[in-house]
Amino acid sequence: MDDEDGEKQHDTLFVRNVARGVNEEELGELFGDIGPVKECFLVVEKNGPKKGTSKGYGFVKFALADDCSEALSKLSGHVLNGKPLLLEKAGRRGYKPTKESKKKEQKKIKRDDIFSRLASQATVVGEEDSGSVQKKEELLRSC
Repeated sequence: MDDEDGEKQHDTLFVRNVARGVNEEELGELFGDIGPVKECFLVVEKNGPKKGTSKGYGFVKFALADDCSEALSKLSGHVLNGKPLLLEKAGRRGYKPTKESKKKEQKKIKRDDIFSRLASQATVVGEEDSGSVQKKEELLRSC
């Protein structure tokens, strides 16, 4: 959903500086006082001796973007278990291509380049006007 300025309305907060011992339920209850929370989670260590322990940050997703904005203004700096919460609206992460997707894209570019080169040099038999390079390329691709 966009606001009147054309900007994407955010419904999720990125929460940093979460004290050890704070769990998702506590965090959800705190933000739930502002408005309905759809999802609340803390990021945890996946491996090693600290596996399963909080990394000290997480996300809170609200049902309404307005509640997200209100929570940002009201709870930014709120002290929870001795630490002030640092809040900001969460943005979407950019797409990070994998090695496989990069290789696939490079192959596609090479293939497209080959079709373009062939089309620029091709003569269509049986046609009075051999047509544009683009038409030739389409014919080559359909073979």
